[in-house]
Amino acid sequence: PGMVVRGRPDAVRATARFADGGRVSGAGRGHGASPTAAGPDASENGARPWLASASTLAAGLTWKEKSMKIKLNTVLVADQEHAVNFYTRVLGFKRKADLAVGDYRWLTVVSAEEPEGAELLLEPIAFAPAATYQRALFDAGIALTSFAVDDIHAESVRLRELGVVFRMPPTDTGTAVVAQFEDTCGNLIQLVQGR
Repeated sequence: PGMVVRGRPDAVRATARFADGGRVSGAGRGHGASPTAAGPDASENGARPWLASASTLAAGLTWKEKSMKIKLNTVLVADQEHAVNFYTRVLGFKRKADLAVGDYRWLTVVSAEEPEGAELLLEPIAFAPAATYQRALFDAGIALTSFAVDDIHAESVRLRELGVVFRMPPTDTGTAVVAQFEDTCGNLIQLVQGR
């Protein structure tokens, strides 16, 4: 957020290094400093003096070292308690975080097979446009997100036996087999089994 780098992939790498509090070794002005610290470049770059020295800071880094990762995805829900029950008891996810945040909770679930993997935030719909967006996707038959499974046919049978309503049975698309179900929280979810 707030990153403005024009034609400077080296600056992006250095900025990414700063974003997680890391330090970049090597010579160059500003190395190891926080991105908000004033420095020699302050007058030419205002509040972001570290951008001008980013090419020096990035010496020795490769893009692979600091590529983006998906660590969090969101599903909109009207009732967080209902949602966590469905996502854990029916879908089989495990509760990861459950913290009070004002009137709501920071409530996430993860795959039982990858407890340190990406988290799914069960985000309350507290903003009218979000509810409009959710409803529009649902009414149009568009899935809000997708989950990967190893055996889509077996998983579809298991979920149907638990009362889950499928909008689309397992369907071969040529590159994958997909299915779509209602999550009882106002969303359509797509299951995907790759080839």
